[in-house]
Amino acid sequence: MFSIILIVCSKDEPTIETTDVQIKETHSGLLHCNASSNPVSVITWRNEDRAVDITEGLVKGENTLSLHFTAVTREDAGRYRCSANNGIGDVVSKDANIIVICKNFVIIFDREKHLRLLLSDPMCDIFAV
Repeated sequence: MFSIILIVCSKDEPTIETTDVQIKETHSGLLHCNASSNPVSVITWRNEDRAVDITEGLVKGENTLSLHFTAVTREDAGRYRCSANNGIGDVVSKDANIIVICKNFVIIFDREKHLRLLLSDPMCDIFAV
């Protein structure tokens, strides 16, 4: 008599979690990407169809890749894409936005509760998602 032992190893496509962040102009902040998968995924960040400079600002953790911004400028604002690939199925991607809070404007509400922005610097762009 003999026994058969069946071992099943589950492999799955990555799932990604990201969150939009608001960062005040000239301050620092982090954009996080968490990818869960088996086997472990390779995670990358892209901004407007170009790879983010790997040598600066990337903080790697277990199943995470964070993009660290120091002295944020208006040019840093926008949509960033986190992608994860573990070789199973397709590459999985999810977008996150950096919203730069310009330091040269004041937010007020008028009597009708309409939002109004008072710009002290006409070069200050307001980035919305």
